[in-house]
Amino acid sequence: MSGMQQGGAGAGNPYMMGGGFPGVYPQQPQAQPQQAPRDRFASQLQTIKDMGFYDEDMILQALGGTNGNVNAVVERLLGSM
Repeated sequence: MSGMQQGGAGAGNPYMMGGGFPGVYPQQPQAQPQQAPRDRFASQLQTIKDMGFYDEDMILQALGGTNGNVNAVVERLLGSM
């Protein structure tokens, strides 16, 4: 094996074991700190309250379950009446 390095998997290969070029293989995104639902869905909460729904706990629970989808929340709230 002339000119070849010997060793474990990826020995001498800059593309193996994280030895590639910086920025070519981006790292996994860092998890964002969790926001309180009242802060995360503030604009949606206000929109729904402007429509005449006032039970914030129920609205926030529905917003969390629909990932902030105002239309789906209104359908849920109307269905619970």
